[in-house]
Amino acid sequence: MAMPRIADHSYGSVVDFIAEGTTPAAETTAIGGEDLHRGYAQWCAERGGKPLEAGAFMLEFDRLRGLPELQGKIRKFGSRYFGIALTQETQKRLTRG
Repeated sequence: MAMPRIADHSYGSVVDFIAEGTTPAAETTAIGGEDLHRGYAQWCAERGGKPLEAGAFMLEFDRLRGLPELQGKIRKFGSRYFGIALTQETQKRLTRG
């Protein structure tokens, strides 16, 4: 299956999720890629969008964190990301979801 292009609006925009569903965090704060994807999938469901599959989401997330605006702000070690967290609202929705 070919990876959907981000311009395909039937899929949730990862960049919009980063802007709306995450927040900067301390360098020592970590979140797993699985938890990021769960937050993203919930965010998409609330907006009527179709989430990317986990692998495609992680590829796009990694591509975005390499952009000049984010470069060095979100670090990755293994499957954990440092410097980013789900917003409190996103976390609440996951526990209700």
